[in-house]
Amino acid sequence: TVEQEILTGMAGADMDTTVIIIAYRRGSIALADEVVFVRDGRIVARGTHDHLMATDAAYSALVSAYEHDRSSGGGPEPRATSRSGAR
Repeated sequence: TVEQEILTGMAGADMDTTVIIIAYRRGSIALADEVVFVRDGRIVARGTHDHLMATDAAYSALVSAYEHDRSSGGGPEPRATSRSGAR
């Protein structure tokens, strides 16, 4: 996927640049040197992903809830489709 290509490129790059990424997947977040956790428009915690998982209950709960939702098949509801012709 395009996302995987970007992440692979970033993981292997020797960048001397600041890159800001809005991310919600653990794999993307874990690549960051620093994670800034924003809630209600305010920065509430900063650190590595591992540090925030260990020290910030709200951050840990958010990441865990997202992963649980993805693993249980959660996400957008399937869209109804219509068929033309007789029923």
